[in-house]
Amino acid sequence: MKKHLKLVAAVAALIVVATAVVTFEACNKKNEMIDNNSNNHIVSLSSNVNMDEYLLNLRNRMKNATKNGDLMSIADAEWTLTALENFGFCDGSKRSTEMIVDTFYTKIKISDDNVSLYDLNLAYENNKSQIMNKFNSIIGDDKNIYCIMCDMDNSLKEDSAMVKTIVSIRNGDDMGNPMRFESTDYWYDFNLRGKCGQYAGQCIGRDATTEMKSKVLANIETYECVDGRVYFTNITNLYTNYIELQSLTGQCDDSPYPPDCLYTNFTYYNRCLSPSELNWYLDEILYILGALENIYNKVVIGFHMYPASWLGTHDYPPFYETAYEFWGMDIQFGTINCTHDLYDN
Repeated sequence: MKKHLKLVAAVAALIVVATAVVTFEACNKKNEMIDNNSNNHIVSLSSNVNMDEYLLNLRNRMKNATKNGDLMSIADAEWTLTALENFGFCDGSKRSTEMIVDTFYTKIKISDDNVSLYDLNLAYENNKSQIMNKFNSIIGDDKNIYCIMCDMDNSLKEDSAMVKTIVSIRNGDDMGNPMRFESTDYWYDFNLRGKCGQYAGQCIGRDATTEMKSKVLANIETYECVDGRVYFTNITNLYTNYIELQSLTGQCDDSPYPPDCLYTNFTYYNRCLSPSELNWYLDEILYILGALENIYNKVVIGFHMYPASWLGTHDYPPFYETAYEFWGMDIQFGTINCTHDLYDN
């Protein structure tokens, strides 16, 4: 596999705000559960007391804030809200390949691109109510809130911002699924058409794109603390696709459909992708994620893959304008922290 050397240059131009992700029901998931190559790459970490103390101090300041009290920038408020909600509600050690994802919205007052701690506390309490109502509405004994991301958009009004909160919840353990594509994994590329070849007609509602998302999540490392609970801070979202990256990352002449390193379909019909082709792309995606982790100096904590389309000119011969479909990626990076207990939030 060709190793790319220019990923660093790609990152700065491609970071955008967090976006909601979509989940799909598994196809015969109970029947596909087998014990092979489960993700055992568990890393133990010691407790991060300094971060705990810092966040507890922030939370206390918010609780005791007055209307005309302390201010912080929108960027700092966004970081604080995300960090406190992960600290208070999340267990980042338990992830699923089929997460339940929901998005909530609340308004917050701003003044000269600043947020008061008083108003930030109101937003926190509003979010807390929505998050816990969603969590408690899910039926299941083995569930946890995995990660929470907040984004503040102040582009609509001068005196207020919209807080978008994306919550990822795990309900049950499905991480025992195979981490590689196996002998029956022949999938149509897009349009949720299910399996293809001699398995055509099976698993309608899924496709190679949804299966790749699940396989990547199964391969991403999980983390646990020696004496506490995992939570994430410094969360960054990268929303990108290989059409945007390819001029910076090079070409893969040994790919199943060269020279694209991520799957691209220039035809007007669905292709049938074989297990060997899908495993090639899986290895390529995992390589890219590893390179990006080194660039960000953070770990991948979330991943979503989606179908995208483009009408444009190919960047290499033959130069022709066409409509084509390709894989896009929504990747979350974060810093791992450990805490002993849920605090009085």
